[in-house]
Amino acid sequence: MNAVRGPFLFSVGGHAVAVEGPESLFFAGHPAFARFATSGKPQWSVRYGCQLPPVPAHSELLSSLVLGETNGQCTLHLCGDEYIYSMYSSDASPLLQMRHRRGGGKVEATSAIDPCILRFSLWFAVSMLFVPSLCCFVHASAVVCDGRAVLFLGESGTGKSTHSRLWLQNIDDCRLLNDDSPLVEVCAMHHGVQAAPSIGLDGVLVHGTPWSGKTPCHVPRSFPLAAVVRLSQASHNTIRRLTVPEAFAAIQPSLPPALAQDAYFSDYLIRTASAVISAVPVYHLQCRPDAEAARLCHNTVFLSHDV
Repeated sequence: MNAVRGPFLFSVGGHAVAVEGPESLFFAGHPAFARFATSGKPQWSVRYGCQLPPVPAHSELLSSLVLGETNGQCTLHLCGDEYIYSMYSSDASPLLQMRHRRGGGKVEATSAIDPCILRFSLWFAVSMLFVPSLCCFVHASAVVCDGRAVLFLGESGTGKSTHSRLWLQNIDDCRLLNDDSPLVEVCAMHHGVQAAPSIGLDGVLVHGTPWSGKTPCHVPRSFPLAAVVRLSQASHNTIRRLTVPEAFAAIQPSLPPALAQDAYFSDYLIRTASAVISAVPVYHLQCRPDAEAARLCHNTVFLSHDV
C-alpha cells in the first residue's frame, strides 16, 4: 500500500464517503466495499496515511473497549472538541489512530495494514460522521419481508443469525439484508434537525452496508423498518410488545458502545432510538431455534395490528 491513489468513493443509503490515502486501494479492491462504490461529490471523507501526534495527556478518556476480532484495545478520548480514537494490539503496540473534530465532515487516520483493523476503523469513522444525522449502525441481523425490514437484536451468541436463517428457510419471499451491522436512518426533510423529526411522515429506513460480520451479505439496498425484535433463548416460544421504557432498554445496547459514552454523540443516539420506538413496534421474543419461533415472530410483526 505504498502507492497513493485518488479517493475511493462508496455510498450507504445515499450517503457518500470518500476514502483517501494509500489505504483507498484496499477498500476499492475489497468485494464488499466495491458493491457500494459510487461517483460524484462525497459528503464526508476519511483520509488515511496522516501523521498524527500522540494523545495529549490532559485528554478525557471516554471509552476503553476490547476489539473482539483482534483481542486488541480501543480507546476514545476527547480533547477540547476533537475526538481521538486509538487502537492497540494485545501487547499495547499502537495499530492505528483517528481524529475527528466535533461537527466536522472528515476523519484523519494513520496508516494500517491489517484488513480487520482497516475495516473496523472505517466503520468507526463512518459512525462518527453519520450519527449527528440521526443515522447509525445497529448491532443486529436484518431480514426483508414484504418490502420491509425487521431487525433482530441480542447479545453475541443469542441466536440473531440463527433466527434470520429460520426466517429464510420458513417464510416465503424473505431475504437477508445484513447479518451484523445494518445502518438505521431516521428520515427527515432536513438531517440537521435539533429534535427527533415527525416519524409519521418520514419513517425509518434500514440500509444494507459493507459490514456484515462473518456472513458475506453486502446488499446495497434500503427498506422501511417494520419492527425491532430483541431475542433471548428459552425453552418455549413467546413474544410480546415492549413498553416505551422497555423498548429503549432493548435497543440501547445495540448502538455503537464507544459513542454512547460521549454526551454529544449520545444525544443523537437517544434521538435516533426514540424515533425508532415512535415509528415501529419493538418486541421481545423468547424462543427456541426452530421454525415455530420464526413463524410466530413473522405473524406477530406482519399480521398483527401493531404495524
